[in-house]
Amino acid sequence: DKTLEVDRREFRDAIDRVSTISSEKSRAVKLSLKSGSVVISATSPENGTAVEELEVKYEGAPLEIGFNSRYLLDITQQIEGDGVQFAMADAASPTLVRDVADPAFARVFTHEKSIADVAFEPKGRRIAAATYGGVWLWYAKIADQKPTMLKWAGSHLVTRWSPDGKYLSFTSSRQEG
Repeated sequence: DKTLEVDRREFRDAIDRVSTISSEKSRAVKLSLKSGSVVISATSPENGTAVEELEVKYEGAPLEIGFNSRYLLDITQQIEGDGVQFAMADAASPTLVRDVADPAFARVFTHEKSIADVAFEPKGRRIAAATYGGVWLWYAKIADQKPTMLKWAGSHLVTRWSPDGKYLSFTSSRQEG
């Protein structure tokens, strides 16, 4: 559905530079894709923000997708050719990575759903978990439930309930512009 093709060395070097800002725990980077470019970014409350933009071949609607930078660095080191291709449907689906010069090379990996913060409603009835793309809500003590997703673009770092449990707030690393 969506295809990104990028110079392997430029991409690897940009991921390496940007990921130095991300937290040691997650090493998360965000790729913001649009026709002709990818913006690679990472944000950390302790270290600030790093952003790099590369010219690429990209086919598809604009997309923001998060990756563990270690995975991207590992896979780009395995590729011997000059170009790397990423094929993806959306930010939640597995990504197929190919060596442009070697059709036999293909790797599939899924995205982490790492949780950055957990908050318990004051009365203990609900649990909120902040993650990339929003906040998940669960009711405590209900088996086999499907959580409710409050979708909001960006990497969510902190979530808090109001003292009366009526409201939930969360902070995001998403930057407009």
